[in-house]
Amino acid sequence: MQGVVMDTKNGKAVVFQKSGTITEIDDRNYKIGQKINVATNTYKKAFALAACFILVFISGISSYTALYRTPKSYVYIDINPSLRLDINGFDKVISVEPLNDDAAGLMNNYPIRISDTGKCIDEIVSACLAQQYLNEENRDIEFNVVTNRSEIHNCISDVSEKLEKDNWKVLVNDIEQEENKEAMKYHSSPKRLKAVRDYTESFGGNLADNFALLKGVTNQEIYAKIEVAGIAPKSAGKYKSTPERLKAVKEYTDKFGGNLEENMKALRGIKTQEIYDAIEKQVPISSQENDN
Repeated sequence: MQGVVMDTKNGKAVVFQKSGTITEIDDRNYKIGQKINVATNTYKKAFALAACFILVFISGISSYTALYRTPKSYVYIDINPSLRLDINGFDKVISVEPLNDDAAGLMNNYPIRISDTGKCIDEIVSACLAQQYLNEENRDIEFNVVTNRSEIHNCISDVSEKLEKDNWKVLVNDIEQEENKEAMKYHSSPKRLKAVRDYTESFGGNLADNFALLKGVTNQEIYAKIEVAGIAPKSAGKYKSTPERLKAVKEYTDKFGGNLEENMKALRGIKTQEIYDAIEKQVPISSQENDN
């Protein structure tokens, strides 16, 4: 007999059947609101309901299902695979959306279970490690969070702290709803949206055309194009630098000292990759020049 899944917990699923019976069965990765067929010989914890109560109960199920399926928060995860977690008002992940080809391939090889936000992020990070998207050369993990719920902020804070203890570089940004709407319009993460915006400000055209033009081009490659052209986008800020360039000089400053403004000037004309090479070699660029 057909029924609707009302809840899943501890390996069990609670199903409301057309006959007016609530049945508890083994959970086979069912989703809330999913219609399934229940074997006629399944009687475990079944309770008959009065006819008048059935109508009220069905209405309650419909409301609960709609509420459960409605996203209230979003967490974007950028590693190289870029994904979006849609989270309902109960702080449960109800959908994992791949936002680029790498993310789609990742999810094909490592299906991400719909679960608590923290557990879902753990699975994504583990999958990225297995696929070598996270490695010694790429240690950056960025979260862009759209929520007004303290529970989600606390969850991301706990996850970030754990990742940082494992020596991953974690960046967390709070994103406004308008920015989120724009990102969703282009099926993009806010980080990717910013990169394409900066490209558009530097080279012209419009966002829609440039999203298509830059498909398959990494954010790092986009900023390399901007840097080579010597055109700083409006969003470059006081240092007139791309985010990738500014990030490199910040890391250089952390490594070798001085202050950011001085190093931005001192490293003018030095390629971003050369800055990272100096950091890796643990030899400041000025010393390299003296050696030569």
